[in-house]
Amino acid sequence: MVKNTVHTAQAISAIANFIDSDDITPHLDRLRRALPNDAKIYIAGGALRNVIMTLVHGQAPPTRDVDLFIGAIAEDFPLAERLSAAALEHTELGGLRWRPQSSAYVFDICLLPHFHIIAKFRLAPTLQNFMTAIDFTVNAIVFDIDTHNLFERGCRHAIVQRMIDFNTTYMISKTMLAYRIVLIRHKTGFRLARPTFIFLKHQIDFEGLNALRALFGAKQGKTMAATLMADYDRICAFNCYSDYIAQHH
Repeated sequence: MVKNTVHTAQAISAIANFIDSDDITPHLDRLRRALPNDAKIYIAGGALRNVIMTLVHGQAPPTRDVDLFIGAIAEDFPLAERLSAAALEHTELGGLRWRPQSSAYVFDICLLPHFHIIAKFRLAPTLQNFMTAIDFTVNAIVFDIDTHNLFERGCRHAIVQRMIDFNTTYMISKTMLAYRIVLIRHKTGFRLARPTFIFLKHQIDFEGLNALRALFGAKQGKTMAATLMADYDRICAFNCYSDYIAQHH
């Protein structure tokens, strides 16, 4: 039976249990030692979404990446140097990808001042601005690993409703946003809310479509790119949102 809500205490307990494993805790401890004492470590996005999905629906996509964001820290803090012995890669959006050999997860680490929306729009690197810059409500959930405080903007409700809607008015690019909509829809099986459906159907022109196809191929490989493009084509084939949503009840 699908729950109609997830209480905060339930969510915090489930997230704490997820973190409390040999695949995560030792690596968070190592990261903590590399940071200033007053830095804040937050987990956000897909890994937490999957924890809540499991609570609500009994299943979720496999979690492969854990997104970590570092707050209360200087923009020029040399995190890569502090973690110099680790297996690190620099990402295209200004973060670090950490692949500990002893973990089943990849850790994507980003200093809040470097988060793409905060940097592009020159926002103050605060938790509040970060929360309002996350792309979709299903991802708008943040957990402070030190205090175990949970912050969200409609994430649990969106997961209960199985609905992907915008959480922010900020946009890194139309192509990247379309990519994210289709990928998250494919991973979760959730429906698109009216604004995300309209964006996908009407905001991607021919040039953008070619860019989207190339992005799918570059990030997901040929086979998955074909699957994602087929899903994009299927969604855009509906004449209107009411026709689309009628097929997803």
